[in-house]
Amino acid sequence: MDNPFSQYRKPIILERLAYGINQAGATQKDKKRLALTAIKYLKEQKYTNSIHWDLFLSNSGLKPGDVTTTNSDDGERDVILEKVIAHEYADALRMIESKDIDQKQYFQKLECIANVHMLAKDYHSIQELGNYLKDVKLNDFNGCEEQSIRYLRVLLCASYFSEGKFFECSSHFSEYVADDNTFFDHTSGSIFLKKEVILMATISSLVAIPLDNYSTFLYLTIASRIRSESLIMSKCMEPLIQTRFKDFFKYWNVTVAETCAPCFFVIGQWEFAQLLMRCKIYFFYLRISTRLEISYISKILNVDEKQTRDEIQYLIDSTGLNIQIVDDVISYKNKHVFQDAVETLKVNELRLESILADQQKSNAKLKDEVQQSIINNEESMEETVRREQANAIDQQLYLNEEEDDDDIAMDTNE
Repeated sequence: MDNPFSQYRKPIILERLAYGINQAGATQKDKKRLALTAIKYLKEQKYTNSIHWDLFLSNSGLKPGDVTTTNSDDGERDVILEKVIAHEYADALRMIESKDIDQKQYFQKLECIANVHMLAKDYHSIQELGNYLKDVKLNDFNGCEEQSIRYLRVLLCASYFSEGKFFECSSHFSEYVADDNTFFDHTSGSIFLKKEVILMATISSLVAIPLDNYSTFLYLTIASRIRSESLIMSKCMEPLIQTRFKDFFKYWNVTVAETCAPCFFVIGQWEFAQLLMRCKIYFFYLRISTRLEISYISKILNVDEKQTRDEIQYLIDSTGLNIQIVDDVISYKNKHVFQDAVETLKVNELRLESILADQQKSNAKLKDEVQQSIINNEESMEETVRREQANAIDQQLYLNEEEDDDDIAMDTNE
């Protein structure tokens, strides 16, 4: 049974063609060829409401009157496809999610949803869909469902790459290649080119793996599979392991950059990957050297001196390194022999002040409680005296009344 959602992968061609036309090095002949390919696809779909339509038309050599822009009749329309072409992704997603399917098409539908999220650059939603891939075994599936699971795995890796989360991207690639040794052989039918998938795996691994662990990484399954598909991994790893950074950056900044340039799903994170690789090398030199010249590092990395200075300063500021830049020299800040002791004393002084302040508050509270107790005792004593005096008066009055009664009784007897 064919995948009922496969047609919704195809609009990615419009994004690739638009990107190719906008490439700085594209010739007018190339632009015309790309534009005509895009217009042909849109005419086949009988739907031309693409945000790239004016770009395609202006580079095709055709006049507006030469192209019919009439869309399909209602009875022939694939509204979901039209929504994807028009970049109305939220509407497309609602329609796909509400579409009834056979249970055996479950992962095919999930892949279609993830494809639309990828086009919409909603990478977090793809990562949430990745939860459905946990504990899924490829051997339990076949045909279109098995293929869609593979595509979903690629989409998950690509979502992390597209966010510049290279460690997560590399980790997921490693996990999936370990589970499926033919992983890279089944990617070309997805919205990605196989070349793009290999580049994502290569770049994310080079950026994420620490320099000290490159030798170990080469023995992992993921590294072997990448190297069997592309020379880039080996040509980058060898000079990095041997600390021949000048050779590495010569290859990285030219050959790898040229390879990434036409790749629609890779180029967006290429500059960030370059920055992180430079920072790795900056940190390596700062870790092993007590004194460096910016001009020296700039020459090795083939980067403008001002850019090198700014990036190293950013690295120092963001990591709190005890390093300073004076003119062209990077060095550790001088510390007085008593500086650590003075800083410790300052910390202890603050702690002591805090303890004393707490003690003062405690003493003041105790003083208030004692004073209140004294006041309460005095009031209690005064009340006791008043009660005793009242009792004495009552007793005296009683005695006086008894004496009066006795006198009356005596008078009567007489």
